[in-house]
Amino acid sequence: MPGKCKFNENWTTNVAYKDWIMQDVSQHQAQCPVCQKSFDISNMGEAALKNYGEASSSKNTNDLNTNTATPKSSASVKDMLVLSYLSKEETLIAEIVWMLYTIECHHSFHSNEGVAKIFQVMFPDSETVKKFTCGEKKSAYICSFGLAPYFESILKDKIEKQESFVLFFDESMNIAMKNKQLDVCVRFWDEILDSKFLGHGTSEEERGL
Repeated sequence: MPGKCKFNENWTTNVAYKDWIMQDVSQHQAQCPVCQKSFDISNMGEAALKNYGEASSSKNTNDLNTNTATPKSSASVKDMLVLSYLSKEETLIAEIVWMLYTIECHHSFHSNEGVAKIFQVMFPDSETVKKFTCGEKKSAYICSFGLAPYFESILKDKIEKQESFVLFFDESMNIAMKNKQLDVCVRFWDEILDSKFLGHGTSEEERGL
């Protein structure tokens, strides 16, 4: 269905695509680790993969592995794919850490516009920084569809394990939005939520406690 197509995990085992395709952050996009590019599949589905393969140099990867490649060159292609995947993972970790910092410091998503260029100037030799992209829209995407569901699942899991908790809710008018909304607050006891170290003592002092 146009606009509703999602990434199919079976594509990663299909001999026609497996050497140059992986799922992107969005389920409506696919990524080529060889070209380091993402492309939309929401409208055309598998046909988008075929079109991209025909238009991209990535289509030659399979030929290299089966026909013209020697064992050494075939291994180098696989190594390149592995390194590309690891590089993508390292970049994603860096972007997540930066978004956690953004949230911790109450920075706006818009404040991240152009930060990638600043990092590239500060760390010109870093391969991770070269692929780091966290503008306003991507920042919002990571927080809304990546971090928020993750921490929400942790919170739900903790609440379900509680013997008791207190639930607050407020249906007052949101003055800014000019609309009613349901705000929910859950209060419960967590003995390992945080730790505070108040100074230090000697072993002799601790034995006397």
